[in-house]
Amino acid sequence: MDDQNPTVTAVSPEEINQQVGDLITLESKVKREISMIDGLKKDLKTQKEMFDDIFQNDETYRTQDQTVKEATKIRGGTKLQLLKQQSTAELDEKIKDIKLQLNELQQTLSVDLLEYQKTTGATQIETENGQTLQIVLSSKLVRA
Repeated sequence: MDDQNPTVTAVSPEEINQQVGDLITLESKVKREISMIDGLKKDLKTQKEMFDDIFQNDETYRTQDQTVKEATKIRGGTKLQLLKQQSTAELDEKIKDIKLQLNELQQTLSVDLLEYQKTTGATQIETENGQTLQIVLSSKLVRA
């Protein structure tokens, strides 16, 4: 048999109807979950505002909060002075570079693991030191 030509299998109308039904059910479930998430986010925002108002309406808390803000401002000025030192600035730049490299490598790994999983069907991979790791795929929705 030629591997270039895929095998065609007959699908009954009942199987097609079942698959269509399953897809419609899944789509409805996803839409319902999105609506529930949106509702919970609105509720969370309302509850958070009420929670924050409790603190903002307390005079002692507001006074202490202002004191903390002033101390934070002074600390920020000291941090800026330290960052002006060459050795500190160099370390800061190295840290940023390493974080960027790490982020890029993690994105590349994610794409490569997806391809590996699609190609092999495997859900685990063994590292160079013999440790077995599970491949976990993650999806999320973003506004189009």
